[in-house]
Amino acid sequence: MLDVLREQQSALPASAARQASLDALAKGGVAVVATGQQVGLFLGPLYTFYKAASAVAVARALAAESGVGCVPLFWLQTEDHDFAEIRTCAVAGPDGKPVRLELAQDREADSRVSVAQRCLGPEIDAVLDQLGSLLDGQPGAEEVLAILRAQYRPGRSLAAAFAGVLATLFADEGLIFLDPRDVRRGGPGCAHLPVVRRRRGPD
Repeated sequence: MLDVLREQQSALPASAARQASLDALAKGGVAVVATGQQVGLFLGPLYTFYKAASAVAVARALAAESGVGCVPLFWLQTEDHDFAEIRTCAVAGPDGKPVRLELAQDREADSRVSVAQRCLGPEIDAVLDQLGSLLDGQPGAEEVLAILRAQYRPGRSLAAAFAGVLATLFADEGLIFLDPRDVRRGGPGCAHLPVVRRRRGPD
């Protein structure tokens, strides 16, 4: 498990705090506070951020109360196949009403591809431009857009983009990430795999 975690963290933006969490796990004698969420467009619902922040806060509180080191961990749900559920996100427009941003819909042949194998298409640049227009003039807009543009790029996996943004936002908090689709199990990749359809038995 430590080898998997080290390998997966190495693909994220560098963080001394995250490395310290890995070192603490390797040494032993620490607890872990785990949370998680489906990966999706621009982190998906706001509670994704809240979950990550809560794991950090609870880990700190437990360590302070117990005297035992505690590491926050975010589990990336990449086994899901429901692309329709994660390809959109809602942002407040200038009038305060929600505006839906979205990735291109599934092709029929891709309908059973797991999130781990989903890659961002060229339309992501236009979606980022649309988001930029909606955030224009808002506090922190330029910084947030810079983080999103650095991670959500054409050809990059949706899972890697999602993890990269959260890892950047929580770089100083020691939050580590676990993708259950480890490369030693066939691993996530950008290529769409052939669809294997299960034969249905008699009803």
